Amino acid sequence: MIDMSDYIAILTFVASVIAIVVAWRVAKSSSKDAQQQINKIQELLDVFVAVQNLNISEVQKKYESELQQVEKELKGLDDLSYERKFLSISSHMESRKQREKELLAKRKEIENNLLSIQNYIKKTRK
Repeated sequence: MIDMSDYIAILTFVASVIAIVVAWRVAKSSSKDAQQQINKIQELLDVFVAVQNLNISEVQKKYESELQQVEKELKGLDDLSYERKFLSISSHMESRKQREKELLAKRKEIENNLLSIQNYIKKTRK
């Protein structure tokens, strides 16, 4: 004869099997939802990176233009020395040195900014 404890054992087993099947189905559907959400997040990140790359490209062009201007000014300092033959040599050399320091500092800053932009672009293309 089947005892009450036997019924409880059978019902517990059946309940466990049902719980496992339900948990498996919930996990499967949750994982599909999670994958869809991950895909949507990746699409949003792609759009964000694309927009940032446009902005970065514009900034990069601006810095490259500024760098060319600084280079021209540095070369122009040598030309100034020929044009100012009649000025006192010491005051001319002092102003030239000061301007050269300013331009070299500006060039270094622009080159650092361009390097940062190039590193960012390399990272986003990986």
